[in-house]
Amino acid sequence: MKDIKTTLSKERTILAGTRTLLSYIRTSLVCISVAFAFIKLDKNNPIDWLTITLFVFAGIFFALGTIQYLLVRYKVRKISDE
Repeated sequence: MKDIKTTLSKERTILAGTRTLLSYIRTSLVCISVAFAFIKLDKNNPIDWLTITLFVFAGIFFALGTIQYLLVRYKVRKISDE
């Protein structure tokens, strides 16, 4: 019975990591969308500090989400091998 609980808890951890990755990707896509909206609205000065900041945050969110997902996946696999 303990083996089934352990397997299910590992699956839940993997699924939670996947949901977290998808939420980071969703956040980065929203930042990119808002940045492009600001570019479209302000045709005289298309690239300003807010637009650049949103693009930077999008990259940071995407990188952090990917790193966090890979770390969780590595830890779960490491525990599974023991």
